This record gives sequence, structure tokens and C-alpha cells, in this order.
Amino acid sequence: MPLLRLAIITGDSAYERVAAAGLRSARELMTRFPTGAGQWLCALDSYLTPTREVAIIGDPEEQATQVLRAEVFRHYIPNRVLLGGALPGPGGLEELPLMQGREMIDGHATAYVCENYVCKLPVTEPQALASQLAE
Repeated sequence: MPLLRLAIITGDSAYERVAAAGLRSARELMTRFPTGAGQWLCALDSYLTPTREVAIIGDPEEQATQVLRAEVFRHYIPNRVLLGGALPGPGGLEELPLMQGREMIDGHATAYVCENYVCKLPVTEPQALASQLAE
């Protein structure tokens, strides 16, 4: 499952190919002994089900950023990737595809809810984020 997460976060198809090969190698195990293959089945679910990607841009120490982050964790979203960070700086998260082009709106902590790197409109209010997560 870590390779699947890396594929989602980095957009690197090489990670996805390796993860898919691992899933194929465990196919018989998952079929014959599902109760003993829980982690493999979770990985398969992550591979087959669309992943909700959430990027939160803002100072991690500020309350507004923490409120948006808490809103994400308030919802049950089994296949979720959450990334967050402050404004861009050298060597930061902004180099990851999910974070590229993401900015704060009017200086407020801002959340982007995406699937396959296609994002809904950015939001700054927890209620608006909750609505997007519920869709």
C-alpha cells in the first residue's frame, strides 16, 4: 500500500506498476484466504477505488489551517491522501504534483479537494470543505 500512496502523491507511474505487480502476485492468497490477507485486500481497494486527494495550504501552526485539517479527519474517507504545508519554499511539498499551483486565497488557509489531480474550487471555510468531502 505505501507504493500506491507514493504513486498518488508523486504521480510516478513506476510506483503504480510495481504496486500493481505486487497485487497480482497476491491474487491467489487474497482469493483463497481472504481473512488472512487483510492488508492485501486494503491495498487492492486503494488500487481499485478512486482516491480523494486533499491539499491544505496554510501555516500548520495557525488555527484556520488546523480547523480545515480537522474537518478532513471528521469524515470517513478510507482512500484519502492529505498533504499540507505553508507557502512555497525551496525543497518543500510544492514540488509534488498534488501541491503544484496551489495557493492561499486572500491570505487564508485554503483547501483543495481533488480526484486524479482534478480539483474542485478551492475553499477557505470548514463548511464548504465539508460539502465537497461529502460529494
